[in-house]
Amino acid sequence: MTKYSTKVGLLGAIALVVANMIGTGIFTSLGFQLEGVTSVFPIMLLWFIGGLTAFCGAVSYRQLIRYFPDSGGETYFVSQLYGKQASYLTGVITLIFGFSAPIALSALAFANYLIPTTLCNAAIVASALVIGISVMHSIDIRTSSRLQAISSGFKVVVLLIFIGFGLSAGNQGAVRIQPSERDIDAIFTVPYMLSLMYVHYAFSGWNASVYIFREIKQDTVLYRSLFLSVALVTVLYMLLNFVFLTSSGIAQLKGMVEVGEVAAKNIFGSTVGRAFSVVIALLLVSGISAMVWAGSRVSMKVEELFKGTISLVEIPRKHIVIQALVSILFIWIVNFETILALTSVVLSLCSVVLGLFIHDKRQGDRADLSLFVKICAIGYCLVISTSNLYLFYAAVMAYI
Repeated sequence: MTKYSTKVGLLGAIALVVANMIGTGIFTSLGFQLEGVTSVFPIMLLWFIGGLTAFCGAVSYRQLIRYFPDSGGETYFVSQLYGKQASYLTGVITLIFGFSAPIALSALAFANYLIPTTLCNAAIVASALVIGISVMHSIDIRTSSRLQAISSGFKVVVLLIFIGFGLSAGNQGAVRIQPSERDIDAIFTVPYMLSLMYVHYAFSGWNASVYIFREIKQDTVLYRSLFLSVALVTVLYMLLNFVFLTSSGIAQLKGMVEVGEVAAKNIFGSTVGRAFSVVIALLLVSGISAMVWAGSRVSMKVEELFKGTISLVEIPRKHIVIQALVSILFIWIVNFETILALTSVVLSLCSVVLGLFIHDKRQGDRADLSLFVKICAIGYCLVISTSNLYLFYAAVMAYI
C-alpha cells in the first residue's frame, strides 16, 4: 500500500464529507419538493428522515471499513463481498453517476447562479470550473486538503450567516408552521415519497471520507468524520429549509431551481440578495472539489482491481483527467433536470450495506455484527428501497 507523505486529519476529513454533502441538492431540491408537498411540517420531516437515513448508512459503512480497510468505497467493498467482476460495474456506475454527473450538476448550478453577471454561456463557465478545480487537485494531497478545508469552512460560515439573518427576519412568507391532520395524511402519499428522493440526493456524499481511506491519519478519524459530518449537515439542512420557506413562502418557491437566490433577495433585498446569490454559487465550489478528490480515488481503485495491483501513485492525475472529461461531457449533452433525476435514482447503496450480513454469515462463529448495526443497515435499505419503488411506480403510472 502506498505510504503517503501527507495524511488527512479530522478537520480535512470532515471538510471533505461536509463539502460533498452540501451542494446542489440543498439549493435546488425544495422547489421540486413543493410541487407535491405544500406545507412546512412534512418538508421538515423529509429532511430529518434524510439525516437519519444518512446516519444509518454511516453506521453501516463504519462496519464495512472495519472489515475491508482500504480506499475506493463501495467499489472495493463489492470486490470483497461479491467478486471483482461485480466491482467493475459498481466502480463505473459510481464514477459516472456518483461523481461525474453530480460534478456536472453542481457546475451547472454554479453557472446558473453566476450567469447574470457574466457574458459567457453556462456550459462554458461550468466546464472552466471543472477544469480549474481538477488542476488544483492534481498538485498534491496537502493542496487538496487545504483547498477542501478553506472552501468548506467558508461554506459553513456563510450558511450560518444566511440562517441567522433568515431567522431574524421572521415568517415573511406567512407559512403555517404548526403541523395539522392534513400534514400527517400528506406523508403517506406518492408525491411525498418522490420528494424523499431529492432529499437522499442532497444527503449523498455522507460516505466521502471512506473513498480516501489510505490518505486519512487514523481509523478513528474516519469514523468521527462520518458521524460528525452527518449531524452537522442535518442541522444545517433543516435550518436552511426552514429559512427558505419562512422568508419566501411556498408559492414563490414552488418549481424554482434557484431557491437560494429567491430566499436571499427576500431576506436581504434585491441588490444585496443578488450579490448573495453569487456567494451561493461560490459555495458550490467546495462540493465540486470534494467530488473531484474522492471520485478520482474510485477510478483509481477500479484500475487497481482490474490489474490486480496496488497503485504507488500518490496523486492519481490520470483519473482526475478522466473524471473531468466525463463531467464536461454531461455538462454539454444532458440538461439539469435529467442529471438530477439520474443521480437521485442511481445513488442507492443498499446492495453494499446488505453485504454486511453476507460477510457476517461467512464468519461463522467469529461473526460480530451487532444488533444496532443490523437495525441501521436494514433501516437504511428500507427507506432507500421504498423511495425507489415509489419513483418506479410514478414512472409507470405516468407512462400508462
